[in-house]
Amino acid sequence: MNKLLVRQAVAYGLDRAAVVRSFYGGRGQLADQFLPPIFVGHAKHVKRYPYDPARSRALLRKAGLKLPVKVDFWFPTDVSRPYMPDPKRNFGVFAASLGRAGFKVVPHSAPWSPDYIQTLMSGKAQLYLAGWLADLPDPDNFFGSHFRTYLPQFGFRNPKLFALLDRADAEPNLGRRARLYEQASRLIMKLLPIVPYVHFKYAVALRRNVIGYVTDAGGPINESFANVAFASR
Repeated sequence: MNKLLVRQAVAYGLDRAAVVRSFYGGRGQLADQFLPPIFVGHAKHVKRYPYDPARSRALLRKAGLKLPVKVDFWFPTDVSRPYMPDPKRNFGVFAASLGRAGFKVVPHSAPWSPDYIQTLMSGKAQLYLAGWLADLPDPDNFFGSHFRTYLPQFGFRNPKLFALLDRADAEPNLGRRARLYEQASRLIMKLLPIVPYVHFKYAVALRRNVIGYVTDAGGPINESFANVAFASR
């Protein structure tokens, strides 16, 4: 995974559209970049990786590897998250699509907490499923939490990206800040420390007479109820 060609092969070898279409109840959107589209810094033009198993196989050969290429792929058990309601089903589709793309997938699973989280955070998982729930509606909560410094979870060192994200976080002008994060979005999709596959919409249940409720980019932890009220029946 230290080779960009191999990371590109993974990206082209994941049938992300099939997973999003099959397992998110119409509330998933195929991700073309790490930052969700409702955040400042979501870029219009990024490198895209549609499912293309033939291209994956060609990239693996170009990297000097003999097919099939063994890869250890982890998924969590005993958990359901908004970004992966059923991890095992996501894993199943991804494993099958990688198999067609020149990989030999070796499955690994562990309970979400503490085993799975400890495995991926320590950098011991070669390929794995994970996601992010925003703590606050700011792009640094996505970028800064993952790619502003070296983390064993990704095994990724890129001083150019680290410096760009430091600069973006410190920039007070919203327009300039947005452009810096757009640069970061494009750079991440070029370097591929991760392969984003879905942005999801939270499901919220309300009584019919509730008015004024607006969903927040950060999800249920960040909504304002200042204008929420019950309408007269």
